[in-house]
Amino acid sequence: MNKQEMIIFDYGHTLLYELDWNSERGNRALFAHIAKNPNGVTVEEYAKVCSEVFGRIEEIRKTHNCNISARVGHKIIDSLLNIGFSLTLIERETVFWTAAAKGAVMP
Repeated sequence: MNKQEMIIFDYGHTLLYELDWNSERGNRALFAHIAKNPNGVTVEEYAKVCSEVFGRIEEIRKTHNCNISARVGHKIIDSLLNIGFSLTLIERETVFWTAAAKGAVMP
């Protein structure tokens, strides 16, 4: 009998149900940790660029069946807006998702 070395599960809507998804809440929570913002980018401008960049990433994923990580998306956004955060990229994902969606165990 072969023993499985690894099982990979998808997070969203597989392990956890994302209740009350709200990207605005996530962006506002994240923006509270901005450390570099020489051009005075607002949270609304930040959210608009995030939506555009991650929308394009989603198009690429669907069209070419490949995944571009959120960390790459955030690096692109930071570069486009010339902003920086006091958090690591992994910490940023945690802050965003904690605020954007309450996780509940799937039935």
